[in-house]
This record gives sequence, C-alpha cells and structure tokens, in this order.
Amino acid sequence: MNSSEFLERIKNGGYSFSLEDEPEILALNNEELSYYFVLNVKGANIKEHEKIVINSNDPGINYRFAKNILGSSALDHGEVIIKYGDPEINFLYARDIEGADILGHGLAIILSKNLYWNYEYARCIPMADVLAHGQVIIDSGNLGMNYLFAKNVKGADVLKHGDVILKSENVKWNYEFARDVVGADVEAHMNILDGYDDLIQEISKKLVRKRKVF
Repeated sequence: MNSSEFLERIKNGGYSFSLEDEPEILALNNEELSYYFVLNVKGANIKEHEKIVINSNDPGINYRFAKNILGSSALDHGEVIIKYGDPEINFLYARDIEGADILGHGLAIILSKNLYWNYEYARCIPMADVLAHGQVIIDSGNLGMNYLFAKNVKGADVLKHGDVILKSENVKWNYEFARDVVGADVEAHMNILDGYDDLIQEISKKLVRKRKVF
C-alpha cells in the first residue's frame, strides 16, 4: 500500500498496525504514518520515525509527536516550531511540552510582533522574558494592550506601560490604568483627568481603601 491508502484505512478504522509493518512504513517516509505507527505499536523504533516527522517540517505533526510520544526530543521538534514562526503554535508548544526551549519559542513570538500572543506568553509561560514581550506591547502604542499587560502580567514594567497611556492623553485609559494597575503613577494619570472630578474622586476613594487594608 502507498501512504494515502494506509492513511485512508486508518481514518476509517479498518487497519491495525503491527511491528511487521514497520519496514514498509519507514520506507514510505510519511510523517503522519510514522506518528500513527509509533502512537499505536509498542516497541516501535521511535528515533527512526521521529527523524521522518522532524524532516517533514510540519509544525502540527511535530507538536503532536512531542506531546504524545514518550521519549521524543522536545528540543528537536521545538526547533521546527520555532523556525515555522507562527506565534500560536509556539505558545502551545512552550505551554504543553515539558523541556521546551522557553526563550526560543518566546523569541519567535517576539519577532512576530503579535500583541495578543506576546501578552499571553508573558502572562502564562513560566520563565518567559516578560520585559522583552512587554517591549513589543510598548512599541505598538496600543492602549488597551498596555493596560492589560501592566495589569495582568507579573513582572511587567508598569511605569513604561503607563507612560504609553500618559502620552496618549486618553481619558478612559488613564482613568482605568490609575484605578486598576498596581504600581501605577496615579498622580500623573490623575493630571490627565483634570476636569473630570467624578473620576478623580473615585480613584481617590480606592486609594483610601487600599491604605486602610494595609
């Protein structure tokens, strides 16, 4: 059988692999077949099938192989993902695969300049370079993302993110930043709110409540 015939039978539940099939599967040099073979056959030659998967440069099958096959090389499969450059799959790989190159996947996301995935990576991935991901957000000038990053990401440079908000002179975001972000330069943000007495009063009340807690 060729690769297509094997895959069609697998998808239809009409074929079960055995170790006797391994030479034929390896000879077909098909990443999906190699993945399914190793996944279903005890005693399969993981390293030989792994080479086929890695050499395919397919990010999806490399992610699945690293995630589901015990003894696979997290770094070698991860290198395929890093080179591919897609920020979402780099995030998933770093989050889900033990032994992943956290800084390498993070760099792929930084280079993508995707605001959402830089935020998510810094927020969710232990050992991420928070300041580097934060710089992508700062450089973008996006007010909402600077607010979220400073508010939700541990280790964020709050004053730098706040400076983006301050320079915008946007009343809404200066108000929310001063109200919600721990470590914000509240006085500077309140200066932007000059004339909005109700907003200033609300922030002042919150500061008083915080002082009572401590």
